[in-house]
Amino acid sequence: MNTILLQSLRLEHFQGIPALTLDFGGKSGCIYGENGTGKTTVYNAYLWLLTGKPGGDGKNYTPKTADSKGGTVHNLNHSAEAVLDIDGAVTTLKKVYHEIWKKKRGSASAEYTGNTVDYYIDGVPVKEKEYTAFVENRIAGAELLRVLSVVDGFLRELDWKERRKLLVELCGEVSDEDIIQSSEALRELPNFLAVPGGSGRRYSVDEYRSIAASRKRDINIQLNILPGRIDEASRAIPAEVQDEEKLREQLEEARSDQAALQGRRAMISGTAARQRLQSQIALLEGELAEGRSRHSAKEVRRLDGLHRELRGLEDDMQEVRHTCAETERERDRLTARSQELEAQREQLLRDYQEAHAQRWDKRMEACPTCGQALPPERVTALRAAFQERRSKTQEAISQKGKAECSKEAIDGVKQDVQRCQETLAGQQAKLCDLEAKRDSVSQRTAPAPYEDTEEYQTLQARLDGLRGQMEQATPSGSGEMEQINRQLSAVEERIRALSKALLDADLARQQRGRIAALEQEEKTLNEEFERVEQGLYLCEQFIRQKVSMIDQRINGMFQTVRFKLFEEQVNGGLKDCCEALIPSPAGAMVAYGDANTAAKVNAGLEVLQTLAAHYGRQLPVFLDGAESVTTPIPVRQQFIRLVAARGENPLRLQTVESEES
Repeated sequence: MNTILLQSLRLEHFQGIPALTLDFGGKSGCIYGENGTGKTTVYNAYLWLLTGKPGGDGKNYTPKTADSKGGTVHNLNHSAEAVLDIDGAVTTLKKVYHEIWKKKRGSASAEYTGNTVDYYIDGVPVKEKEYTAFVENRIAGAELLRVLSVVDGFLRELDWKERRKLLVELCGEVSDEDIIQSSEALRELPNFLAVPGGSGRRYSVDEYRSIAASRKRDINIQLNILPGRIDEASRAIPAEVQDEEKLREQLEEARSDQAALQGRRAMISGTAARQRLQSQIALLEGELAEGRSRHSAKEVRRLDGLHRELRGLEDDMQEVRHTCAETERERDRLTARSQELEAQREQLLRDYQEAHAQRWDKRMEACPTCGQALPPERVTALRAAFQERRSKTQEAISQKGKAECSKEAIDGVKQDVQRCQETLAGQQAKLCDLEAKRDSVSQRTAPAPYEDTEEYQTLQARLDGLRGQMEQATPSGSGEMEQINRQLSAVEERIRALSKALLDADLARQQRGRIAALEQEEKTLNEEFERVEQGLYLCEQFIRQKVSMIDQRINGMFQTVRFKLFEEQVNGGLKDCCEALIPSPAGAMVAYGDANTAAKVNAGLEVLQTLAAHYGRQLPVFLDGAESVTTPIPVRQQFIRLVAARGENPLRLQTVESEES
């Protein structure tokens, strides 16, 4: 255990203190003083000397001395010097803050150009880097030093994420395997964490949660798209579809009838010329039939390609719609956040103006009971307390505004809103383009009749010409020939109708197959969605078990203070947090921020001692405003209390042998 004791602290021209030496002798003690006499300055000087920052927020902190008008007293050396006993070795650390004045060429007087700090170890000047390294190696790093030196340094000043990180470090990491083995309900979790490929490697729970959440979003998008695809395929099925096998049989019969009629017509024709014409007609009719068949197959392929293109466009449109919806939600959230910050900033400005407008009430200078004027020193103390309260109120409001709703933060949120709006406009334009493409493709999904093709019209023209020649070559008055021609025309018309019906039946069969495939895909996705949900549920159970184990370990290290590390969400999930809970006088656990001052101080001391034991470092501990705590718990460290007391001016130090009973 490394022990650091403060032997003495000396200040010169430090924030209004001309000169002050406090001899602690390594003992605990109380520094008594009226308000405004420099108690907090002593505490700030010690922390500034070791960490470069005072207690609290400390932004724009300077050890300079202000004059009576609120300006700065120039050309002074502002110094803090501490004699420390570090594990039995006495070391003196000193920092001197002073202004830099330089004469420009041709100027008779020097000009102020900035400030600088000089560093000393045991009286030897050193560089800042060497000084900081000495403090970190022999005492503690700046963050840890504040946590181990300031009563509320851990519970109030430290960011909750860093506080949580230190607590987890304090109790030691709990392995995933230990957590899985600790609960029968988690035995299936390794199956979900296994990395595909059979390597035996596992994802971490956080990695799997990220993968599963992403996959769940993707599945949701696909499941939202599939009903539209199925509906589209259903609408592509012709209204009237006949049995495909029967159609083929009927088409074969019609072609057989066609061949018989053509043969019979050839026999009746008799002459070689008519036979030749009949043969040419038969060949052309065969070409027409083959052309119609090729056209039907080509149309099926073309329509299938168009439907695939339509599905792709619908997928893209659904994805863009999803992105638009997400962007709109984010824009609305950011807009609401911007309005909330602006309202908060306006309220803080009003609060600040109200605090600034507060004026000293002359009635406070008289005794409220007898009406006599109070002693001048009492009036001075009351006025100082009033000024201090007003100043602290204004400072607290200012700091809250800077931290929570600064103009820069509001402008940043508004810029995010503008970026969302620009993204949304781009996505909406993209959606319009996709819809135009879809409409263009949809207009081409109607089957093109074979009769509209150039091939058909060419063959039909030749066929009509041959038939005209055939009629001229046919003996007039041949009633039987006319009857055969009429029958042949009817058969050819039937062949065309059957071919069209067969094309519809083929298209219907393909679309039904597509629907079956989409329905199977939907079923598979639903099954995968359920498995992903199960995996995420097991991850939530894993986290809850981990919470329980970590809670037990961490809270087992403290006597009364407890820590809430996870917050239950409305949706049943868990959100990281780090909130200290302190027992109230009635025995109930209350949040640190809601506890009374004494409870906060004792909780801070309890936590501080546990941390000191863990890190093996006992540093002097400062408690500002100690007059509000009558019985702080005993501590092992050197304990220095800053107590507001009437009539104590200048400051008075009273040391004791030990703070621990």
